[in-house]
Amino acid sequence: MRTGYLYVENRDPAERLVRFGLTVRPPEFGGDGPARIRFVARFSDVDAALMQVHEELRRTLADVDRRIYRTDVETGIAAVRAAGFGARQVYLDDGLDLAARERIEGLVQGMQTRRRRMERFIDLLGYLALASLVLHALAGLL
Repeated sequence: MRTGYLYVENRDPAERLVRFGLTVRPPEFGGDGPARIRFVARFSDVDAALMQVHEELRRTLADVDRRIYRTDVETGIAAVRAAGFGARQVYLDDGLDLAARERIEGLVQGMQTRRRRMERFIDLLGYLALASLVLHALAGLL
């Protein structure tokens, strides 16, 4: 378990390529360089957070070595925010307008709801398996 920062960067907001980076120290955000950091969050377990982000965006993976995904900035930010693991937002790009921020909030809610539903489904499967084992054991006693 490693504490660190997970950030979202891309070159152009209209470009649908997002890169996720990890660092132990806060990254330099802002600036007008070719790749611009759009969002930074601090995590108590940054590796687990990155795995959660990958799980959410796995179908859009473009380059596994550079952690580049074919998605928009809002979806990338939402995936990081929905990851949990003791997240604390450090920076959000001022260039994101109100509509983009509202879209991020909606995406975060959707991702968290989907994750909770999947967890409940897996719990239900576990209870059904346990009940099946108990019934099988009781049938063997008769």
